[in-house]
Amino acid sequence: MNSTNAANLVNILALEYFGVVAYISLQQRIISLTPRVKASKVCSRV
Repeated sequence: MNSTNAANLVNILALEYFGVVAYISLQQRIISLTPRVKASKVCSRV
């Protein structure tokens, strides 16, 4: 394996890791926003 292949492998792994972290943080953000949206809908009906 030459250095170019190793660098490409590292880049791919870094991108996959970043993608997973971004996906998890996005899911948590959606979960944390959902109760607020429901609460605001309930408040607007009252």
